[in-house]
Amino acid sequence: MNKKDPVSIRDFETDKSHKIDDLIKFLTDAKEAGCEKVTISAGDYEDAILNIEMIASGKKKEIKINKSIKPVHVPLFNAYAQKVGVIEGEHQFHDIRIQIMEAKAEGYYVMFNGNKISIESDGSCSHWPPGFFDTSEKQLSKLVGF
Repeated sequence: MNKKDPVSIRDFETDKSHKIDDLIKFLTDAKEAGCEKVTISAGDYEDAILNIEMIASGKKKEIKINKSIKPVHVPLFNAYAQKVGVIEGEHQFHDIRIQIMEAKAEGYYVMFNGNKISIESDGSCSHWPPGFFDTSEKQLSKLVGF
């Protein structure tokens, strides 16, 4: 298989004359060749035909700034429920956690989507809801293959 050429199997019959292992091998080979898209749709049920089309264009994905990534802004409060300020990103949040840990401070919390999240004196958080300063974790997971 060549990455530059489109690869296509049409009317791959799923009757007993074709082994599923052959299909799996083909899909594996196509993936290793760099195929970017696989579309699988069942044809007429009675004919049990599986149409598989694989597209492996030689085009590279355009690199661009992702403007849909929005920073999280959360207010920080002290033990007296006084607003200390607004944390404007993950780095600031982790810095606040480190300061609280080093000072062994108690009672600090942030508000996120209507939820109160306590920052414990060891810098840990009472809970970590989805979307709460998790962009770096998600991106790093992709980089290391998770």
